[in-house]
Amino acid sequence: MKRLSWLVALAAVVLASRAAEPPAAKFGTLVAGNLAPDVTALGVDGKVVKLSDFKGKTVVLNFWANNRGPAEALELLASETTGSGVVVWGICSGATRAEFDAWVKKSKGNITYLLAWDAAGKTADGSSAAAKFGVGSLPATGVIGRDGKIVGGITGFGAQSGSTLRGYLRAAGVATAAPEKPETAPGVGTVIPAHPNELKPGAVAPDFTAIDATGRAVKLSDFAGKIVVLDFWATWCAPCLASFPHAQQIAAATKAQGVLMFAACTSDTRAAFQTWTTNNAAKYPDLVFANDPIGRDTPGNYEERASVKLYGVSGLPTVFVIGRDGKIAEVLSGYGEGDTRLEEALQRLGVALDPASMGLGK
Repeated sequence: MKRLSWLVALAAVVLASRAAEPPAAKFGTLVAGNLAPDVTALGVDGKVVKLSDFKGKTVVLNFWANNRGPAEALELLASETTGSGVVVWGICSGATRAEFDAWVKKSKGNITYLLAWDAAGKTADGSSAAAKFGVGSLPATGVIGRDGKIVGGITGFGAQSGSTLRGYLRAAGVATAAPEKPETAPGVGTVIPAHPNELKPGAVAPDFTAIDATGRAVKLSDFAGKIVVLDFWATWCAPCLASFPHAQQIAAATKAQGVLMFAACTSDTRAAFQTWTTNNAAKYPDLVFANDPIGRDTPGNYEERASVKLYGVSGLPTVFVIGRDGKIAEVLSGYGEGDTRLEEALQRLGVALDPASMGLGK
């Protein structure tokens, strides 16, 4: 009996340690170490370009949408790695050939790295990004090593994106610019332009109502007098989900000081939110999860969602750090491994927090 109890206890420790591990580096659904599938696209000149053409080189593969354009941050990365055996390749998805050509003509001279068009990309499910890499939203960028294996990837472009990609390049054996210059929010290479209604620090955070998994209405004003970390996220957003273990660590360490983490799901269906919270919310007991009732179940009302109408959010995740006075102190876009901007923002609001003691920001 004692032996059985000991085994149960050991299993609990193992499971707990696994739960605390950071998410594995991925590009789409492919975990680091997986061989990258070959990809075929058509270059600006109409000629076929394949991923396998770059065998023996490190490839930064970016899938982008025509309505957003490829990332300026990749141009900087390309210039930094010139002569290092790195190929930066941007594949346009979700566009016709005419739309791609028009974009290239309009942007001539601004982008010098390799661009191509995915002929199957007009159908989201049939695009190379979705069909071969399991990428669910654009832009998405991955680093593929000289051995053809996935090193890691990101979705979207935020303040930490450049640093994260450089980290993956270093893991692939590529020497990047050092020391790196800090990137300022919203970050070098932010692909999605700021929404005209995007709230800035100093503005009063508008109240809104979301619905939690039990059907209870949750209002931002319910947390008056607290420091609120308002995180707009979605179940389909990989960086959003990757940020939750980090957020839980901070929430647990600061709740006694009146810090509240409010994870407001947006741009999603109610069913997706319910399923995700049923399967995952228990892992993050100090986060308050709720869903905007105006979601993907009500198509055509995108501009009416609280994240867009009231806060002017243009990309996920976007975090608003709100002081006890109800005013926005800082706005943080995107999330990447090693991101300590939230801890630093809370410290500036007087919260006692030691990132090093939490195993963060090393």
